[in-house]
Amino acid sequence: MSKELQILTQVPLEQMILKQYLIRLLFANRPTLCNQCQLNDNVKILHFYFLNRGILIPAKVTGENSLENDDLGTIKGNFIKHYPKGSNVQLLLQPEDLEHDDKSNLKLEVVDRKFRGTNFIYTLKTNSDLLIPVFVHSHHEHQHEADEKFGIKRPINIDHIVCF
Repeated sequence: MSKELQILTQVPLEQMILKQYLIRLLFANRPTLCNQCQLNDNVKILHFYFLNRGILIPAKVTGENSLENDDLGTIKGNFIKHYPKGSNVQLLLQPEDLEHDDKSNLKLEVVDRKFRGTNFIYTLKTNSDLLIPVFVHSHHEHQHEADEKFGIKRPINIDHIVCF
């Protein structure tokens, strides 16, 4: 019988301590960052994230510096690790990777808004029900409420594309 353990923390110090402990405890001679890791026949860890507020979303590599996600479209940038064209990957998407743009034709539904220091973190829902966090400076000309549409600037450019 397989057991699932989901670990999500938003506090950087907790992330670092927990990551170091679990790496020593569980991942001797195994990859440390993964979306799905099989530890042994009885234990599987899913969504093992130590990636700040980042999420992993499905994407397909479409070129040397681009990939495609069904909800977000084309994403361009420099891959940290190169994958062959056509590879299905999990893209690490951080809240600061996407930019708000009221005039964009890519509109996602706001499901939550949290104030974090000088920023808001909006949680947006895509057409395929992915929940994506996005940073917006608190001095933005207006705040969006739940159930409103929120524009994402296109084309999406990420300096360092990290995939698994």
